[in-house]
Amino acid sequence: MLASHTFPPEPRPLQATPSSSGKRKRGNNQEEVAEGLRWSSSIGACLRDIEAQAQAQAQAQAQAQAQAQAPGNTKEEVNLAEVEISQLTEEEAAAAVMSLLITGFFLFLISLCTFPSTCTCTENILVQVKYSRRPVSRAEGQELTLKCTAEYEEQHCGNISLFWCLSETKGPCQPLNDPERYSFRIDETKITGDGGFRQQDAVITFTHLRLNDTGFYQCKASCQHSKATAMGHLINITVTGHDGTSHNRSDGCSMDPFLLVISIFTMLQIHDYFFLVPQVQ
Repeated sequence: MLASHTFPPEPRPLQATPSSSGKRKRGNNQEEVAEGLRWSSSIGACLRDIEAQAQAQAQAQAQAQAQAQAPGNTKEEVNLAEVEISQLTEEEAAAAVMSLLITGFFLFLISLCTFPSTCTCTENILVQVKYSRRPVSRAEGQELTLKCTAEYEEQHCGNISLFWCLSETKGPCQPLNDPERYSFRIDETKITGDGGFRQQDAVITFTHLRLNDTGFYQCKASCQHSKATAMGHLINITVTGHDGTSHNRSDGCSMDPFLLVISIFTMLQIHDYFFLVPQVQ
């Protein structure tokens, strides 16, 4: 079995800063680039360490096999050496299977949190929402506009309710409906072609961003007739202060980077077992 490796902290994401602090911004960029280089070199060192251990293990297996096939060995010694080699390869295979199962489990958790379903479909009913997945970073006091597009079947869905909301750790998604903080616009169009589909755009503008606006946001559509709903994916919005600080908001999906690092490390182990360690024939 390979020794476990500890990866360095993940480099911090780039954050927007006010234009009046150019020197600080250049300094932050240099620090982030340096931290990214340290991260890359550490990953390379871990991979080289894993490869070295795999080669050493392969040499040990080859020596054991050569010793088992030596002319001076008795039949009992040869059988014992073959049993040891067989047990070693069986342990590696079991560990590889277990690593594969663990990786699949973590990737499943990540997919549930990061890529939730965007449509609800039952027979003749279809509702779906579409918008960008790109994370957003803005400075405190700036404006921010988000656009969500819903496509729905008019005959079975009727009118729809389309809005943006703030995802909370506990409780339902909270609609953004404060007219003093947000401006709203709804655009309705009909999609050409068969099927009677319509398209509606919900555009919301943060008129004056605050630090506590940092969080995960979603777009939600709900049919008036059938009550079918569609929830979009989470989009991460980060608001930074004039001194470069940001407000942290706890969320159910805040563990995604941790799960991703574990999955990457487990997949590296699988790669080690299947590609770096030769199998004894």
